[in-house]
This record gives sequence, C-alpha cells and structure tokens, in this order.
Amino acid sequence: EAIRTFSAARAEGHGFVRIHSNQRNFVFQDGTPYVPIGMNVGWSTSLERGTQDYDEWFPAMRRNGANYARVFLSRPRTLGLWWTDTTTVDFTHRLDRAWLMDRILEIGEGNDIRVLLTLLMSQPFRTDKNFSESPFNSANGGYLTRPEDVFTDLHADRDLRAYFRYVVARWGYSPNLLGWELWNEVAWVDNYKTLAPRVSAWHGETAEYIKSIDAFRHPVTSSSSRTFDPDLFATPQLDFITIHDYWSTSRWQEKMAQLQQRVVRTYRKPVLFAEMGYDWRSGQGTAKQDPAGLHLHAGLWTGLMTGGAGTGMTWWWDSYVFPFGFERFFSPVRKFAEAVRWLSPGLRMVEESEVKISSPALTVYGYASPERAYLWISDPAFGPDKPTPVRYTDATLSLNLRAGSYAIQWFDTPQGAIMNTGKAHSEGGHLSLSIPAFSIDIALLVEPDK
Repeated sequence: EAIRTFSAARAEGHGFVRIHSNQRNFVFQDGTPYVPIGMNVGWSTSLERGTQDYDEWFPAMRRNGANYARVFLSRPRTLGLWWTDTTTVDFTHRLDRAWLMDRILEIGEGNDIRVLLTLLMSQPFRTDKNFSESPFNSANGGYLTRPEDVFTDLHADRDLRAYFRYVVARWGYSPNLLGWELWNEVAWVDNYKTLAPRVSAWHGETAEYIKSIDAFRHPVTSSSSRTFDPDLFATPQLDFITIHDYWSTSRWQEKMAQLQQRVVRTYRKPVLFAEMGYDWRSGQGTAKQDPAGLHLHAGLWTGLMTGGAGTGMTWWWDSYVFPFGFERFFSPVRKFAEAVRWLSPGLRMVEESEVKISSPALTVYGYASPERAYLWISDPAFGPDKPTPVRYTDATLSLNLRAGSYAIQWFDTPQGAIMNTGKAHSEGGHLSLSIPAFSIDIALLVEPDK
C-alpha cells in the first residue's frame, strides 16, 4: 500500500483563550493578553435575517476595536436547538439553527471577535414564561412537572449532558470561542432562592463534565439575575464570574464600580461585567433617557478600570447601539487597553488610599505596581440624568510609586489619543502631577522613563 504524506503548517493567530495565573486577566495560548471589548449581540433581528445581521454587525464592531460578543445559543426563536418541534435530545428539526451558529462563529473568526456562547436560559424553566412550551415539561412528552427539577432530575441531567456533548463536539474546535456560559441569569428559574446551593453544585458538576470532554479547555462560566449571588459566584469550578445589572439612577458609574470591585475582592477570579445598561426594559427606553450614549462610554471604561477582565458589556445592540452608531465608543477604550501592560508583575487594582486627587468631585480607578500606573479619572456625577459636563482646569493627583523618573502620558478618552506627554520624578515614593484641563474623564499612563 502506498505511503501518503502530508505537511502541517503552524496555525495563525494567538490560540485559545485561557485564564492567566494572576486570576484577573484572560490570556491567549501564546501569552498575549486578551482584554474583552464589546457587547452582547445575542441574536439576529429575525429568523429570516439569520446571519445577515452578523455579516454587518461583526465587521462594524471590528472596525471600531471590539473583539468580543456574547451570543445566545439558547434562544428558541433564533438559535435554540430544542423547542416545541424537538424532544429533549432530538434536534433534527433544528439543524438549520445549528448551521446558523456555525456561520456566526465563522464570521467571528473573520473579524477577530471572540464569542461567549450562552447555552441555557431561564425562560423554558419558568412557569411565568415558557415552561408550558418546553419539551422538558411532562405535559409535552417530557418528564418535569416543576421547572426547578431540572437541577435534581437524573433524566434531565442525562439529556442536558447529551446537549452539552453535542455543543462541545460541534463548536469547541474554534479558538474564537471565548468560553461556555452555562446559563443566562439562572436565578430566574422557579424556586431558585431555596435551591441556590443545589444549583451551585449542579454548576460544579456540569462544569467538570464539560471540561472532561472539551479537548481545547475553554473557560466555563454562568450568570445570575442576582447582582451579587454568593451561591453561584462561589462555585469553584467556574473559571470566571459574570455580573449583570442595570440602573436608571444618578451616579450610575459609581454603582457599577462598587458592585464590580466587591465581586473582584470577594472571589479573586476574573470578572466580566457581561450585562450593563441604563434601562433594562428596552432599547427605545434607553435611547429616550440617554440619546447621547453617555452611560455606554462610562460603562466601557468602568468595566475595564475597576478590576474587570474587560469592558462593561452593554445590551440593546439592535435597537440602541447600532442604530445610533455607538459602536464608535469601542475604539478609544481599545487603544488604551492595548497600551496597558496587564501582565506586569505586581500590577493590581489601586486602593483609594494609594491615589489622592485634589477635587472631591472626581474619582480615580485603575491599576498600579511599585513602578507603573494606569489610571482613569472621572466625574461620577456626569451621566444621562446630569448631561452637562463640568470643566476641570486645575486638578492635581499624587500616587505612590518607587523613587525614580517616569514617562507620563495623558489619554483623551473620547478621542482615543494621547493628548499630553511629559516626565516626572517620584520623590520619597510619591509622584505628584498636574492634570490637564478636561471634561467628563481622562486617563493616565505612567511608566519608568527608560
């Protein structure tokens, strides 16, 4: 029999996404930091449009610096693999939906966008939503009489593992798959408050199963409708934590920062603010309250600079972000993120006591080590409810840095460009700087002057 040969070329790209040993950042297999910048792009505007929307959305996101999207495999009306026309294990009538997911990943690969894939959602397991239509419901030929039994029923566990096995086998090949999100907002499932410890155990068991069959070791996470969920967040088998919250209040960014910092400090894992917004009810309502996208700009920077592994991820992509051209807000934060040495030894979230600012109206967030700092200075009162910016002309800042000479770069956050450079010297471990005149916010990069 003739001997056949073949040659293999080294794959292009950075490889799969991993969790860095600092337990704060994502990193590619080649050691390059991966900082998720983007938003939710959960489903297309219609089944008829299918992947045509992603053919437009993903290139627009890439042109503006986005590299992340969250997509719902679990939504029955678009990508869901099981619903009224399936059983719990036979997806034959929905293979066209699986093909749509094939194509979405391909479009992501062509536009350098990593996809967080959401595998389950609460609606089919809620009596006030769609349990009456679910194939798991005993009334429809299934075997659950109560939605919450999905976490304890052995038949449900077997069938869901068959589903996960199919998902991993079909889409786990892709380096552009950031990871698996087991549930979207699992706390909406009936009787969650009572079952929360069991739901956490279910997540641990399921995460272990998925990791046992996923040769490419994608990170696993999940999400809760509780803004701070001590049961779910403490699940040790989850590789990173995602937060969801919306506010229609004053000092919006301050609330977001406080929540994220609390989660970061409590659980010591990478944290992604995977859903944030001003009005949870609709994109139209959001546009009415914030026609300029002020909370979107603030949320991107707050997510990035208050301990998160990436930016805050907005919702209402189809009815707010793209119609108003707000994808333009991704570019400035991407440029700043690329200038930060995220994996620098000793770099950590700054504490309030380490940075002093002369104006009590301003807040400072960011990261520092003994010899470098990356900071974001902002006016937390500015926002949709107070859209008139204040001009700050004489503010000063001091921070603790090892004695020596430093290169200073002031970054224009709306424009995404260096606006001012200089040099400064740290005396006795303290570096004092005058902040250039600015409105709303400004960012700072401080590195040793080589």
